[in-house]
Amino acid sequence: MKSAYLASLVVGVILSLAYIFQANYSSLMSLISNALFLFLSGAAVSSATVALKKYWKNLGDRYSQIWLFFTTGLLLWLISKIVWSAYSMPPNTTPPFPSFADAFWLAGYVPIFAALHYYLRSFGFSFSRIRYSAFATIISLVLLGCFILLVPPVVAANEKGTAVLLSLVYLGLDLSLLSMSIHGLFVFFNGRIGVAWAFVSSALFLNAVGDILFSYAAQTNTYYSGHSLELLFHFSYIFCTLAFYMHMKEL
Repeated sequence: MKSAYLASLVVGVILSLAYIFQANYSSLMSLISNALFLFLSGAAVSSATVALKKYWKNLGDRYSQIWLFFTTGLLLWLISKIVWSAYSMPPNTTPPFPSFADAFWLAGYVPIFAALHYYLRSFGFSFSRIRYSAFATIISLVLLGCFILLVPPVVAANEKGTAVLLSLVYLGLDLSLLSMSIHGLFVFFNGRIGVAWAFVSSALFLNAVGDILFSYAAQTNTYYSGHSLELLFHFSYIFCTLAFYMHMKEL
């Protein structure tokens, strides 16, 4: 496991440096940005596929269905990135928002939600009063903080009603996924898969923040391929890949 942590750390440092020093190769940054999205999202799909192969029994098995849902959701998000790359690769092109890429991205939430729901449901769990209070407090603070810090700027920046609605839909979906992952973290914290769920929660948190900041940047015309906010998505995929790897090692 130490090697996985070290490899992830090295990749994270390289990514950060690539964005910090992009002024030295700005003409190539669009290509680099899109390549990183495809590579890292592909790595997450590959990790989920390996887990699916390990845990697969048959289509009627609930645990098999869970990993099929995870893999399908991440695959849809990968397709979304491919479509987005097709929009953004031509020079001097601003990708539309919303676009067909959003259709695949939104579709990916369905199997991811199903995977998290059935995973939590497949384990008999109960919260102690203290743990439940802590969980409720954390979720409330996260929701309140996101509403205060993220919603007003997006609403103020957007001029198109469809874009406003889609931005808020993304926020609602991301926060719902985040709450489910934190729920799982509280359930499995002291168990064998506690580390894996910590990475799942971190991945979904970064994805939620990245989505809403992207919506804001897109509507204020400040987004470009190579924008530093892309690091949120990149690290989200790294954590997701690492989460599935750790899960296979721990269970």
